[in-house]
Amino acid sequence: MTGASTPINININSNIPPTSTSTQLKALAVFCGSSFGNDPLFKHVANQVGKALANHNITLVYGGGTSGLMGTVAQAALDNGGTVHGVIPTAFLNSPRPLHPSSNVQRTIQPVHPDNAVDGDRNIQSPVESMHERKKKMADISNGFIALPGGYGTLEEIAEMTTWTQLGIHKKPVILLNVLSFYTPLEAFVSQAISSQFILPQNQSFMTFISPPAGVRDDEFDWGAAALDAVRDWRDRDAGVAFSLEWSGAGAGKLE
Repeated sequence: MTGASTPINININSNIPPTSTSTQLKALAVFCGSSFGNDPLFKHVANQVGKALANHNITLVYGGGTSGLMGTVAQAALDNGGTVHGVIPTAFLNSPRPLHPSSNVQRTIQPVHPDNAVDGDRNIQSPVESMHERKKKMADISNGFIALPGGYGTLEEIAEMTTWTQLGIHKKPVILLNVLSFYTPLEAFVSQAISSQFILPQNQSFMTFISPPAGVRDDEFDWGAAALDAVRDWRDRDAGVAFSLEWSGAGAGKLE
């Protein structure tokens, strides 16, 4: 099982002031599927990411579900002493059963609302009214974004967070874990959009793809460590050319 794509080397010029290395990495959002997919490696990588976040004292921000890769990454973080913050629409909370019942992950620590949380609570859950509010909340409280394999919802979240960086709403990395070449077609789309002059070449790193180096199998690779390294590398460098627009409102343009 060998990744087919080559990781992007982020080394470009920019008109955006570089992120200060003193900005603490406090929370990262993970976008992923609410099912397990058809290969056990997807679940293995979700476990690696959750464990890496916990081991580095970085809060996991996620969609709040208990099934599939979403439930797996959250449980891995909790099992390793980490903190998770789920942001979930009330429509899902009111659903009588999980969207993917066979993929449900048994939660060992029950979630608490932020208003009721006390020091030491590690499973926080923020109910929201809409999918739009969910994405904005996740973006506001995260320093960056990591994508595991997923479906339509994951793709939409990746694209919107990338677009917000291009528009100057925020400046935050979007790191895609190309497990089993899952994101290779999307990487090819970005390359085609650049060659067709719909995306500036210097903005290629707005969506960064991570694959194992040559000679390393996907199941030998430390995806969790690689994801955190990619986030830090992106934040420590100049990255792309954002539109010069004035945005207002809570969270607009913040690096934290």
